[in-house]
Amino acid sequence: MKLTFFNFVGLLFATDLVQFSAATALQTWCASQGQRAAYVSQSCFVRTRDSKTFDQHSVGCTEQPNGGLAILPSAKIVESIASIFSEQPSSSWFFFAYRQASGQIGGMRDNWTWRDAQNNSYGSNVDIPWSGGEPNDYNNGAVSGVEEGYENCGAMTTDGTILDYVCANPLMGICQYSK
Repeated sequence: MKLTFFNFVGLLFATDLVQFSAATALQTWCASQGQRAAYVSQSCFVRTRDSKTFDQHSVGCTEQPNGGLAILPSAKIVESIASIFSEQPSSSWFFFAYRQASGQIGGMRDNWTWRDAQNNSYGSNVDIPWSGGEPNDYNNGAVSGVEEGYENCGAMTTDGTILDYVCANPLMGICQYSK
């Protein structure tokens, strides 16, 4: 088939329809999750039903394709996500995909990055609304040289503030599904 301007425009239109239907399917699924989910910025953010460690959540967001712990790149998205979880009666803290670089202690704010399930790093967010005095890397029984007791994972409270938290301690999580 020879590609003409009209064929090209038709192809673009058909591509837009496919993308639109994919977004609609995700929005429909997201709405079916009730109060534990919200569709924000072309993604569905869903509160998990159970508490797990950070690493378990990192590979556990599998209810839909293209899932992973939530990456919250702006204060506006953090605020939108916090508003949907503020009505939740369960856990008041939730893991999301923000993690301090391995082996880093001392609470410094410049070594936190977004991490996906494959541990790929996507830079940091200077706009994160840390709670006062956070991150503080409070030592929760950590043994020198062992990362388990240090607060190296980001957790969000229902009011949208961010705290550092022990990755090995179970919390609910916020999964993000994108089209």
